[in-house]
Amino acid sequence: MRSDSFVNADDFAFWDTRGRKVFKLHGSVSNFGSLVATNEDYRRAQKQLQRGTIGAALKLMLATKTIVYVGYSFSDYDFLSVHRYISRELRQIAPVAYIVSLDRTAENRFKALGLTPIFTDAAHFVEVLKKHLEADGHSLPDGRHITRSRSH
Repeated sequence: MRSDSFVNADDFAFWDTRGRKVFKLHGSVSNFGSLVATNEDYRRAQKQLQRGTIGAALKLMLATKTIVYVGYSFSDYDFLSVHRYISRELRQIAPVAYIVSLDRTAENRFKALGLTPIFTDAAHFVEVLKKHLEADGHSLPDGRHITRSRSH
């Protein structure tokens, strides 16, 4: 399945294209200047998330959609600042967010962040979910899934 990478604001010209949307908040190897690697890069990325177009789109999704984080440690402070901002703004009316992880030691941290943990292997979770949706006749096309990726 093809995916459209959103690395910077210029990429939003292609928002209406079909397919999976991948927010590459920490850059892309196809755009070396966008990679986030140093503390200064993270500070710049956090500023862009707070004030930029991709940050605005991300905030809207976090505020209005049920999100399932799969294969994500939930430890990038620039993303965490956006997540915490939305959580503070919406308090109890925020949509439910889930995190699929094998790390049971992070359960209290996940819950403190307002996440409902699902402890299982990410690939297994996606496989079981797709089978269940197909069996119920509720299968979603792959293009409906929004994926956040680091730098690949």
